[in-house]
Amino acid sequence: MKLSRYIAIFFIFLFWNNSYSQSMEKEFASGDYLSIIDHAAEIEAENSFMDLFYLARSYTKLNLQRKSIKTINRIKKFNEPCEKVAYHSLLSYYYQIMLYKDSCAYHADIAMKTLYNSQCQDSLLISETYRQYANAMRNGEGYHSVLDRSPNLRTRFKYRNRFLKKYLDTAMFYAPYAEQKGNVYHTMGTMLSDAIYQYSITGDPQYKQYSKEAIDYLNQCIALETSTFLNANAYAIIGLIQYYIEEYEDAEQSFLQGIEYTKVDGKVKFAHRFIVISDWLGMTYETVYRHTQNKEYLHKANEIYKASVKTWDLNIGKTLYNDAYHNSAKGKLIKNNLDLFEVSHDSTYLFEAFDYLERSKYPEFYNEQVSINEIQNRLSNHQAFVSYGSVNRPWRNIAFIITQNDFEVVVSKGELMMNSIAEFHTLYRFNDFQDFKKRSNEYYKVYFEMVDTLLTQKGIDKVIVSNSDNMSLLNLDVLVADTLGEKWKDLNYVFHRFKFSYALSAGAFLNQKKTGNAPNSFGISLGNYKEEANLRFSKRLTQNFNELYGATNIPIDENILKKDISLLLSHGEGGYNQSSAVVKLNGVKSVSSKDVEEMKLDNELVVFSACNTNASQRYFSSGAIGSFAKAFRKAGSKAVITTSWAIDDQSNAFILERFIDHLAKGISKDEALWQAQKEYWNQCSSDEEYNPLYWAPYVLTGNSEGLVLEKETHKFYFSVYWYLLLFPIPLFILLKRRFS
Repeated sequence: MKLSRYIAIFFIFLFWNNSYSQSMEKEFASGDYLSIIDHAAEIEAENSFMDLFYLARSYTKLNLQRKSIKTINRIKKFNEPCEKVAYHSLLSYYYQIMLYKDSCAYHADIAMKTLYNSQCQDSLLISETYRQYANAMRNGEGYHSVLDRSPNLRTRFKYRNRFLKKYLDTAMFYAPYAEQKGNVYHTMGTMLSDAIYQYSITGDPQYKQYSKEAIDYLNQCIALETSTFLNANAYAIIGLIQYYIEEYEDAEQSFLQGIEYTKVDGKVKFAHRFIVISDWLGMTYETVYRHTQNKEYLHKANEIYKASVKTWDLNIGKTLYNDAYHNSAKGKLIKNNLDLFEVSHDSTYLFEAFDYLERSKYPEFYNEQVSINEIQNRLSNHQAFVSYGSVNRPWRNIAFIITQNDFEVVVSKGELMMNSIAEFHTLYRFNDFQDFKKRSNEYYKVYFEMVDTLLTQKGIDKVIVSNSDNMSLLNLDVLVADTLGEKWKDLNYVFHRFKFSYALSAGAFLNQKKTGNAPNSFGISLGNYKEEANLRFSKRLTQNFNELYGATNIPIDENILKKDISLLLSHGEGGYNQSSAVVKLNGVKSVSSKDVEEMKLDNELVVFSACNTNASQRYFSSGAIGSFAKAFRKAGSKAVITTSWAIDDQSNAFILERFIDHLAKGISKDEALWQAQKEYWNQCSSDEEYNPLYWAPYVLTGNSEGLVLEKETHKFYFSVYWYLLLFPIPLFILLKRRFS
């Protein structure tokens, strides 16, 4: 009886689980990705491969990339060949959305090779692997010589399209239902749009010939009527193609049609897709404005961008991260309002531009009451607050330069993209002098040269920088004003002329608390490592600070929760591809920026001296999402010093010792840090020691005022007291013996 009951329960569970997977497949085939996501908890609990596969694809479709990569990592644990194919194909799709082209092509190549060597019979997985392979290899020159066989760009596109079309034809052959066929048609149209884009750059009519074929594929996708989401995508690409071939009225109608498909009953259902299409529609209006100089098109662009920002705030903005295609509605609103100010001289547009600049970074710190006048009231006559914003298509850097008595706006041209890991590593890699000099000067010209000119004219030497969202991790100390120097020592670093500190935003600058006048307690937390790191100079520094200031080596939690000044000397593992910076405290224990964010702090200064403590992923309209600078400021610390790259223990100990010494003399934090770096600079004996690697990693974020730090005097007075008390005793004994 019991056996039959167990068998019955098993078959009931088997039937339920199978029907659940079939239901999942049906929902995905109809484009009902939200319904799948609603069952995420059950799917993760069941841990079924196919259900996780549909869940990961649904997350990626709706641009929920953090949830997508977590689900993909769960799939990684499955070991069957078919499951390995799916893992690498999904990972390729994820990297494509995140614009990591090399990783996208790499994993697509692995997925295809694994498929060739497996007995996988699942038609959906086969179709999706071929489709994603063709999609990824749009940037796959390193994997197939046929993709790069001709120096003639036009001929190269011809070979490429013919080659990739074979993979898409195979994907179509295996596509098991209409939704997957629609995906393949969409990819065919998108692939051809790459060639059509060249027409918008070169004006070569040969590229225009692809437009009809591409639009035909996309219309076939729409005709399948599989899902409103896929139709929105198809109309968006049709509009983009029409934009490329300068059919702006048709492009407008296609984009508007795509936007309608993102809504249900008049409300936005697919928020990210709405934002993407709105961005392209606004771009179309801006282009028409440049052709006609009719400012009504700027107003139309602004209206669609404002709708995009509102949708962001109501939906995606709750996560505080702007993933994937780096939509830039806030940046566009900055530039468009500045353009409207130029033609109308209405200052309302100028202040609205500043408001959107403020909203474009760190939503947690946005304060709608922030004004330029308030910032001016906080500045001394030698200080300037420089707030940056960024706009793409075409790329522009915008800077509001605010001093005590006036403010100016500068707009610089030139493309600076620090989204890819390689870009940051190029600037912050110091093993190639010529390459560093070139890259550093490029960033200077585009980002700081015009600002430098104005600051110099005004006699400013202290600069509080609020970097743009996309450039939130730029350390200005390493920028060089020219390329004349042939040694590290001879480079014209802007560091020599300006004392930089940083604010996450204008709101964060105004909300930072004043420094108190009472003496501050001082604590040190020194990491304990056996193999990972040798911090012998930091150990010596700890001993010196204990003798001079009574700073004891205590656990990190106690230090940052109870001490006014916290010095943390550790081994960092942060990186520019990580969502949360991490520092190891010993061989097993670590602390992350997310841990710090959840704390309630009120300390005056945290010096987090470890490798890469200011490193993090960063996004448009979010800034650096996981750096310790942001984490400590959000938790309540008034100021924090972090590092932009891997630091050298010896030079770090030298600079920190001088920095603390200057603080104890009552010097402001920015001045104290600058003087400590200059003192290191002045004692260098070899050119290698002038390398920015050793002296420039520090980023001071938050309150830059001085604070009260007193040296230990009680040990000295205690010794003198006992000396005076005990000295008469041996003297008395000596005299007694002499007289005896």
